[in-house]
Amino acid sequence: MDYFPIFMTLHGAPVSVAGGGDVALRKVRLLLAAGAAVRVIAPTCHPELLEMATAGTLTYTPRTWVAGDETGCRVVIAATDDAAVNQAVSAACQAVNIPVNVVDNPALCSFIMPSIVDRSPVLIAISSSGGMPVLARWLRTQIEALLPTGLARLARFGHEARARTKAAIPDANSRRGLWERLLASAWAERMMNGDEAQARAEFDAALAAHDAPTVGAVYLVGGGPGNPDLLTFRALRLMQQADVVLYDNLVAPEIVELTRRDADRIYVGKRTNQHALPQEEINLLLVKLAKEGKRVVRLKGGDPFMFGRGGEEIATLAAQGVPFEVVPGITSACGAAAYAGIPLTHRDYAQSCVFVTGHRQDGSIQLDWDALARPHQTVVIYMGVATAEALCAALIAHGKPADTPAAVVERATTPQQRVFTGTLTTLPSLMQTHAVGSPALIIVGEVVQLAPALTWYAPPHIRSRATAVHAGWLLATISSHGTHFHLCPVTRRSANMAARFPTSLKRRRMAVNTRTFMVGILIVTHGDLGMSLSQCAQHILQRDLPNLAVMAVDKSDDPDRKLAEARELVSALNTGAGVLIFSDIFGGTPSNIASRLVEPGHIEAIAGVSLPMLVRSLCYASLPLEQVVSKAVTGGLEGVIPIQP
Repeated sequence: MDYFPIFMTLHGAPVSVAGGGDVALRKVRLLLAAGAAVRVIAPTCHPELLEMATAGTLTYTPRTWVAGDETGCRVVIAATDDAAVNQAVSAACQAVNIPVNVVDNPALCSFIMPSIVDRSPVLIAISSSGGMPVLARWLRTQIEALLPTGLARLARFGHEARARTKAAIPDANSRRGLWERLLASAWAERMMNGDEAQARAEFDAALAAHDAPTVGAVYLVGGGPGNPDLLTFRALRLMQQADVVLYDNLVAPEIVELTRRDADRIYVGKRTNQHALPQEEINLLLVKLAKEGKRVVRLKGGDPFMFGRGGEEIATLAAQGVPFEVVPGITSACGAAAYAGIPLTHRDYAQSCVFVTGHRQDGSIQLDWDALARPHQTVVIYMGVATAEALCAALIAHGKPADTPAAVVERATTPQQRVFTGTLTTLPSLMQTHAVGSPALIIVGEVVQLAPALTWYAPPHIRSRATAVHAGWLLATISSHGTHFHLCPVTRRSANMAARFPTSLKRRRMAVNTRTFMVGILIVTHGDLGMSLSQCAQHILQRDLPNLAVMAVDKSDDPDRKLAEARELVSALNTGAGVLIFSDIFGGTPSNIASRLVEPGHIEAIAGVSLPMLVRSLCYASLPLEQVVSKAVTGGLEGVIPIQP
C-alpha cells in the first residue's frame, strides 16, 4: 500500500492554494465544499476565483508564492504552471510537516487527492496511487452508476436513528442484524426514493418488533433487449442486492452474470411448448421465497409489462400480501428498432405503432387483422419466429400490400445481432434461409425502408462489410444531390495540420454535420508512434476516421509550443461530445501535455495507448465521453492476452 487512506476534517481550517488557473479552481471548489478557509496565492486569477474573493468566500493574494506562505496552514496545494514554484512549495511544506499536494506530480506530494463519489455524508475515495488518475476517474463512474442519489438521505436517517436504536437494542449483534434486514428490504428503497413518512413508520415498527420474522419483497426487473449497457441503474442495483434471482430464456447470459455472485439463480425459462416451470408455479415460488424473508428479483427480458406476464405475477403477489415493485426496462421492440435503424414512427411513413404477440398461450393466432392492415402504421410482432409465414400471409389476405417492407431483428442490441429486410412476401423465406431463431422481432411497415440509410450499429461479425455498404450508400446519396466530393486517403506525417488528421479538417466538419456527434480522439506520442497507430486503426476498421487526430512530440520540441498545438487540435476535434486524449508512456512529455488539457467531463486523458485501446474507443465514439473512456481502458486491459501454443 503506497498511501494510507484517511479522511481529514477541514471545517474552518486554513488552507492555501498556490496558483489561480483552471486546475486551482477545481481544487478550490472541493476545499470550499469541505468547509475550509481558503487562501489563493497567484499573480493572476481565474474570473470565478475573483468572484469568490469579492464575495468573501475565499481570500486572494495577487502575487507569486513566497517562503512563509505555508505558515499556519492545515493543508497546502500547489497548482501552478511553474515547476520551480511547485518545487519550492513542496520543500517548504515538507520541511515543517504540513501536508502538501502538487497537482500531477506525485513525487512532490506528501498526500494525493483521490477521485471522489460524493453522497454526503457517504463519501467514497478512489485512488490509483497517482499512477493513473484516469483509471481512478473511470472507477468512479462505475461506482456512481451503482449508488442512488437518495443514498445520502438514507445515511442521514441512520445517523439520526443511531442513539434511539442503541437504546432499544443494547446488543450490538442484534442491532447489526436489524440494520442488515432493513437495508436488504424494500424499506431502504422507500427511504432513498423520498417516501420518508412511510419509511419512518416502517422503521419504528421494525424497531419495536426486531425479534419478529421478516417478510421479503419481490422486484420485477426489466432486463432490456439484451445489451447489458442498456440496463437501468436501478435494475443493476437491485440485481446486485438480490438473495434469489428468477430469470427466463429471453434474458441474455451477460445480464444474468451481473447479478449478485452468491445469489441463488433459478432458471424458469419458457420456449414454445417448453416450460421449465409453468407460470402458476412461478407465481407461487415468488410468494414462497418472499415469505421466507428473501429479497427476490424476477428478471425478465425487455420490459416486465410488455408480453412478459408481469401483470399475472404481481396479481398473485398482491393477493398474498407480498411487497413488490416493478422496474421498467427498455422493451425489446424499442431496442431492436433503434439498433436496426428503423424508426417505429415517422411523419412521412407511420403515424402509429402497434405491438402484438405472434401466438396465444394455446399456440393459436387471434389478432384484429383488419386493424393491423391499416396504412401508415408500424406493426411490431413479438414471438413470431415460428408463425412468421402465417402472420405475413394473414396480413396480405386482410389488405396489406404484399410488397410492404418487413424486417426481422434477431438478438437485438447484442454482438450477435442480425437484421434481414424484405417484404411481407419474401421475409418468411429469408428467415428460413438464414435460420433465424428466437429471440427475434418482426417489424412491418414503410419505415423499414429507412433501415439502409439509418443503420448505425454494426456488430463485430459484419462491421467491415456493413461499413463498406453504408459508405457506398452515402456516396450515392451525395452524388444524387449534385454535390461534388473527393476521397481523401490517410497521409503520412508532415508538419501541417492536414497530415495530423486522417481526413482534412474541412471534410471532418462535413462528416460531423451528416451524422451523430462523436467524441474526438487525439493521440499525443513520442515520434511516429501515434501516426502508425492511426494508420493501423484505419486499416482494421476499413473506414475514414474524421474524429481522430495525431500529434508527434520530438526531443527538440518546445513543450509550451506543443501544448498550444495540442489545444488547437482539441478545439478542432471537439464538436460538443468531448475529446479523449491518448498518450504513450505516463510521465513523459506527451502525457504531461495531456494532463494539462484535462477538463473532467469534457476532456479526458489516458496514458499507455495501444492498438486495442484505440480501436475500441473509435468503435464506441458515438457514446458519451465517460463511456468511451471506460471502453478504452477496458479494451487496453483486456487486449493484453498471453498467446498459448
